[in-house]
Amino acid sequence: MSISVTSRAAEHLLKHGGVLRIRVKSGGCSGLKILFDLGKEVNPGEKDLLFMPQEGIQIVVDPLSLNFIAGSTVEYREEMLASQLSLMNPKSTNACGCGDSFSVA
Repeated sequence: MSISVTSRAAEHLLKHGGVLRIRVKSGGCSGLKILFDLGKEVNPGEKDLLFMPQEGIQIVVDPLSLNFIAGSTVEYREEMLASQLSLMNPKSTNACGCGDSFSVA
């Protein structure tokens, strides 16, 4: 399975170098927290996986994180007070009220 991006997320990523590292770590109200790192260079580790959902965009994910987010779609949302990348995760079974963390079954 891979990671995909919406057209809005793709535009945002291209403006910021085209590279996105996604990591999942323990934390937050629901148990797991998503971390996004934007950049211009990919320095994948030995076991990292590289996805290229469209020309000019590279997504780097470590194998452990991919277990929790495989099949997800990266979105970019602009709201009145903030804008942010988010992840539509089909594996998520619960999310906290602020949308900062999730859990899986």
